Amino acid sequence: MTEKKNTERKRYRDTDYLYASAYIKSVEDRGLSHGLISRMLDAPDAASAEGYLFEAKSALGGSVEAKDAEALCDEFVNDSFRTVSEVVTDPSVFDFMRYQYDCNNIKTVLKCRARGISPEGMLFSCGTVPPSDVIKMASEGDFSALPRAFAEAAKAAEVSYGKTGDPQSIDLPLDMACLDAMAEAADETGDALLSGAVRLRIDLANVMTALRVIRMGSAYSVSAASGSAEDTTPERRAELLGRALSPLGSIPKETIISASAESEGALVEAVTGKLPTDFEIALSQGGNRSGIERAADDAYLGYVRSAKNTVFGAEVPFVFLTEREYNAKNARIILAGKKAGLSDDEIRERVRGM
Repeated sequence: MTEKKNTERKRYRDTDYLYASAYIKSVEDRGLSHGLISRMLDAPDAASAEGYLFEAKSALGGSVEAKDAEALCDEFVNDSFRTVSEVVTDPSVFDFMRYQYDCNNIKTVLKCRARGISPEGMLFSCGTVPPSDVIKMASEGDFSALPRAFAEAAKAAEVSYGKTGDPQSIDLPLDMACLDAMAEAADETGDALLSGAVRLRIDLANVMTALRVIRMGSAYSVSAASGSAEDTTPERRAELLGRALSPLGSIPKETIISASAESEGALVEAVTGKLPTDFEIALSQGGNRSGIERAADDAYLGYVRSAKNTVFGAEVPFVFLTEREYNAKNARIILAGKKAGLSDDEIRERVRGM
């Protein structure tokens, strides 16, 4: 195992990214850039904000078709991966960043299949597996072509959902498989920033999951039809988190489980000093979950952006891809907020990393 990791580290030398880094820095202000998101934020209404988004479509080339803003955001993310793949030696180094889209698609297809509805229009095109292939896999019950741990988790989720009817029996194993696969793949690169970023992502996800379990009790863990008072006990909470948390974070999952069995205050105390300060402050203030989720995203972005001034190396495409991912998320937040009639201040409270 050690010999394999050493080989991988030689393969991913910083100097392999000299040209790629220079090229990526030259195009980072095109398309779905930070500047575009700022213009969308300042737009007087949803139509104007969407207009700015579609004006930037020219950066994608004339062959890209997107009928609506949601599809266009997907295309911008796809384009960022295409941009990187064209200039790096091994594009698969960054496939772990696409696993979250695979995960979402697998979960959506399984739920839609169980409910007898079509998943068309609900799937991301940014994963490592085309949405049409995910649909076919689910219909045939063969997930062997999925990356890494997804195949086993998808099959287990399908069987578990058939027995329980609880959507969490789909979400929990696949979310954990996604995080574990990301951690394994990031570690293989031998790059400290990539590995550290995924570890932080896991820590933040574990804490947010624990917070949801504490605040939602039985509503999170069982269906309304089968819920009972005993489902809110510390034992039930610990059992659920034992299945829901990834063991690959820097904070031991046992620490989070033990604290969560006591109270939200105990959870805050257990993780204090182990996570970015701004996130810990938001968590300790006990605000609404959406605000804490935003703080988690900002903490992750802040960690990644600490490498923003790196001259060359795998960090440069990683920062570029991460920022494009969150720019797409922000574009969706801005358009949804403006269509809902939210004030500019309310929208700014929801966007990430601005």
